[in-house]
Amino acid sequence: MFVFFKGCQEDRIQFPKVKSSQSELHLSSEFPSDEFRLSASATIPIRWSIISKPEWLEILRMGGFAGDGPITVIAQTSLLLPQVITDKIVISTTSGELIIPVILTVKSSSAVQIAPARLSIEHTENSKEFTITNMSNQSAAWKIEPAAAYLSVSPTSGTLAASASSTLRLLIDRSTLESKAYGERLILYVSDVKI
Repeated sequence: MFVFFKGCQEDRIQFPKVKSSQSELHLSSEFPSDEFRLSASATIPIRWSIISKPEWLEILRMGGFAGDGPITVIAQTSLLLPQVITDKIVISTTSGELIIPVILTVKSSSAVQIAPARLSIEHTENSKEFTITNMSNQSAAWKIEPAAAYLSVSPTSGTLAASASSTLRLLIDRSTLESKAYGERLILYVSDVKI
């Protein structure tokens, strides 16, 4: 829709404005989804389409008409490291572009993992190898702390490149242990966040 003003020196075309119900979206690893609506200042149908979005953001509808219902967004956080990410959604409309900032806070992550998840050590073994893997697309600083004084890990910390793995060794000091079964945990920190 456009309007011509008669009697003006210059004829100007006014296109209807498209607005979002939210000026920005705040997502997190705990609450990864949200929705917004697009509305227009005119009653004629205004077409819209998403032309740019973060790669970690899923948008359930990539186009339509202003006023035709909610647009749901879901942050895919499983391969992201703990951090705050600021990005944007760019929407093309008949009346121009609309930008919606997106802020994602990743507090917990499964992008860095230890395998095997459960390590069994026989009474004749004093050490056992395991693997740490970074499945994210960025380097990850990590640190491992054993939950018991008779355990140690070598190395205790490091940085893994994106999609890289490293072999670590769990060491057991049996000098103060009684002859019985023990069960302990290793505490993993990624970017100084306990995982």
